[in-house]
Amino acid sequence: MKSSKLLVLRWWLPLGIATLFLLGAGLSARAVNLVQEFYLPMPEAQINQANNAIITGTSSTINSIFSIVVTGTGTVIYYDQWEDGYEVNLANPTQSTTQIWGDGNTNNGVAPGYPNDILPVGAVITLTNAVPQPRNPATILWDARDRIAANKALVISRAAWPVTPGPVFGGAAGVLSTIDYGTNFISPVGRISRTTCLNTSGCSLWPRRITLR
Repeated sequence: MKSSKLLVLRWWLPLGIATLFLLGAGLSARAVNLVQEFYLPMPEAQINQANNAIITGTSSTINSIFSIVVTGTGTVIYYDQWEDGYEVNLANPTQSTTQIWGDGNTNNGVAPGYPNDILPVGAVITLTNAVPQPRNPATILWDARDRIAANKALVISRAAWPVTPGPVFGGAAGVLSTIDYGTNFISPVGRISRTTCLNTSGCSLWPRRITLR
């Protein structure tokens, strides 16, 4: 009887250790320290509005391009789509549309252009698609309001232009992370009434929080 109990104990001991090890590995894999967070700016509807204020009749479909540059080895990027609402905890996503790039797991998302889902230093991820207006949230696209976070520093930029007349009427801007957001601004340009070289000006405001004063 004693030998039987001892055999059972010997059986369960390694099993218990293996179970604890797996649980610990799972927890450590999810414990990601996201050091940067971005909200992609300049909603396509606002771009369309601005375009038509300058040249009437431009296409309402906007070609949007986002460029993400990886700066460090082992970078893992979390991409959160706005269409189904933001993740409560982006480091531990629960929504099927949220993708994780750079962790080598192709089941939770694959970085465009990197089929093995490993991101080397200097990797450039390009996201591009045409965004029609009015916007239908049932269609998942790469567009403004999407949220990006990473465990290492990223460099992000965005460009856009209407399908007609094309990139000749395009623009681009760097995308700041939320840690670089400010509270006081002075516009570097404005409308010059004495000449027609700049007869339309505007600003795109991108708050981190909804409450503004």
